[in-house]
Amino acid sequence: MRFINREKELIALEEEYQKSGSSFVIIYRRRRTGKTTLIKKFIENKKAIYFLSNLQNINIQLEEFKNLASHVLKDEIIKSIKDLKAVFQYISNTIKNEKLIIVIDEFQYLAEVDHSYPLCFKAYGMRR
Repeated sequence: MRFINREKELIALEEEYQKSGSSFVIIYRRRRTGKTTLIKKFIENKKAIYFLSNLQNINIQLEEFKNLASHVLKDEIIKSIKDLKAVFQYISNTIKNEKLIIVIDEFQYLAEVDHSYPLCFKAYGMRR
């Protein structure tokens, strides 16, 4: 797929990425407008966990996310953590000053399967 006319969005994402501290960025637009392509282009050559959520059982999705995080961070301990909030806490404590992008694509599906998941992000004081 070609990548056309998204330079402004890439610049905005890069500016947010270069800021110190944590950020929480929401990318939304109607369906089939290239959001996922934009995200994947942005995270090229950056340390990133890209997770595509769906309507599967929350425990299956948690295992998939932990496996991805474990692979990206080269840390097997993540696989033994029991819930998403604890996974994010562990990652936050482990990476310290290192840049890491965590993408949860189609987040609405994750939130639909388990309504408590959006609260995991609130705990970290992430700015929008």
